[in-house]
Amino acid sequence: MSPVPAAPTTEQMLLEIALELNSGVPSTQHYQKLIDSLQRVLACDASALFTLDQEQQLVPVASKGLSSEVLGRRFLPELHPRLAMMLASRQLVRFADDSRLP
Repeated sequence: MSPVPAAPTTEQMLLEIALELNSGVPSTQHYQKLIDSLQRVLACDASALFTLDQEQQLVPVASKGLSSEVLGRRFLPELHPRLAMMLASRQLVRFADDSRLP
């Protein structure tokens, strides 16, 4: 039986991300690799990386565990309480499984 590989440490993931950012790969691929790397370190079912455009709309640039339709949408934080809470925080934001927020 083969041994199960150990989960990467945060330091290993940060090194992998830093090396990837300097590799000359297009930024859209960087964003997806960043999400893939973070999801291996953080226990979560889904994650997404957004940019905030000049109209203060959140634009998804990478995701994992969500419908591919998400990447074609824009989100107004004031219409999405979870997104508004994340924007207002400088800390990691997690929501309880039984959260009633949309």
